[in-house]
Amino acid sequence: MASKSIMQTQSVLGGDTYIYESPIIPNGSVWVIKKFGAAVPRLNDHYSANIILRIGTDIIRILTLCGNSSDVDINTEIIGDGIKKLNIIIQNQSIVEKTIAFWFDAYERS
Repeated sequence: MASKSIMQTQSVLGGDTYIYESPIIPNGSVWVIKKFGAAVPRLNDHYSANIILRIGTDIIRILTLCGNSSDVDINTEIIGDGIKKLNIIIQNQSIVEKTIAFWFDAYERS
């Protein structure tokens, strides 16, 4: 059983968007996303960031954070079609640049 854990920090300019893209999920491959999380610093500006987990154009989970973190058990199954990728989209609502951490844990089900 293959597994994958991603933990990354990304500097995102104020008002900007960053997109993390996984490799294509092979056709018929079944993956289970166990956890999804993120951490966003406050920096005394009181603006949040949206962290969106999606497969292709289908949204799996949205986290909206401001000066805190969230780690969510989601146990979502994804069946690859040979085209779609897992994406994490970060939208920084602040006018200042922030370093935002995000992570997910997944495994391939046999």
